[in-house]
Amino acid sequence: MAEDDHINEGDPSKSRYGFWIIVIGFAVVLAVFIFAAQKWSDVKDVTAAVGSITGVVGTLAGAFFGVHAGAAGKEKADAERQKAQEKVERLAAMLPSDQAKHALGIE
Repeated sequence: MAEDDHINEGDPSKSRYGFWIIVIGFAVVLAVFIFAAQKWSDVKDVTAAVGSITGVVGTLAGAFFGVHAGAAGKEKADAERQKAQEKVERLAAMLPSDQAKHALGIE
């Protein structure tokens, strides 16, 4: 059970990086919006400038969180596989040697 708790906790540094990515992303979008609003008076020009930046920032943030979600899923699957492997080894150790050889196809 302790291993399951460790897996579900996650790495605090990943959460910290995610927080800063969001904060920096909002700051960049706000800075571009302020710059574009001062430079152009036409709404479509401001929208084009801000839209191009939000697309890039959103893609980078989504990629960051997607990679980390996938890595967390892999870690959990690896831990479950390891537990299953240990259980199989314990069960195989309880079998008589002739049955174990037959089950493993060693005969």
